[in-house]
Amino acid sequence: MFSQELLYFMTSEKFYEAYYLVPFIVLAAISKGIYMLYAVLLMIQKKTKLLSQAVLLGAIVNIGINLLFMKEYGSIVAAISTFVAFLTMTMIVHVKTFQYYSFSLLKEAKEYFIVFGFLVLSYLLYYYLDIKLTLNIFLIKILISTFLLFTLLKFYDVKVLNLLKKVKHAN
Repeated sequence: MFSQELLYFMTSEKFYEAYYLVPFIVLAAISKGIYMLYAVLLMIQKKTKLLSQAVLLGAIVNIGINLLFMKEYGSIVAAISTFVAFLTMTMIVHVKTFQYYSFSLLKEAKEYFIVFGFLVLSYLLYYYLDIKLTLNIFLIKILISTFLLFTLLKFYDVKVLNLLKKVKHAN
């Protein structure tokens, strides 16, 4: 959400437009993190062949999308294809994990879609509308980020005051 500001302060002008790539790279990293959580569960069950197959399919998806669209659309395709590849790998291991562990598939899927919806909303607000960087926009981003954070905490039924008390007692 703040990639434009970070690139503005941390890089030279030739990198400012790269902020369009950041959401896809972040989504790819999140997908990879979720993949690793499920991968550990499958490793415990000694299903490493399945992990190899998921990685191979992810690589094929990534390379295929890049070969088909990179020349025409440029670097944004590399970021999107990386996300799609990691998402593919994650979905494969996610579904296969349910064969060995009892999770609520519908509850898990609902949570992913809600979080993904927030990420898409954030992307549309900040990248698709191409809002110019100003102090007012920065403050609005902080307010919206705070709202999204508290909404997600409410969705996950996290008691904010209890969290703050625990942080205070930890110090």
